[in-house]
Amino acid sequence: MRFTVTWEDEAQAELLERWLLLSPDERDHLSRCVNHIDVTLRMNAHQKGTVLKGNESFRFYAAPVIPGRPPIGVVYQVILEDRLVKVLELWILSED
Repeated sequence: MRFTVTWEDEAQAELLERWLLLSPDERDHLSRCVNHIDVTLRMNAHQKGTVLKGNESFRFYAAPVIPGRPPIGVVYQVILEDRLVKVLELWILSED
């Protein structure tokens, strides 16, 4: 099943804020992870990620971990009847 992936304003603002603080190399990593997440969630998003709070429509999905780079993931909502994915939160785990 194909989905349209959208980012809620808060998640998009967080992505931009984080991106602006990064070095060019770190920006490249973030961009690649976000692109991977977007492409992956376009197909069968309702079957990917981890269910949150026992509610099938809220899930967490992370891009593949690259050694030496922070894991990057998103919390998203699946709206099956509209074939829509709404990215609600961006997660970047850091050692700080």
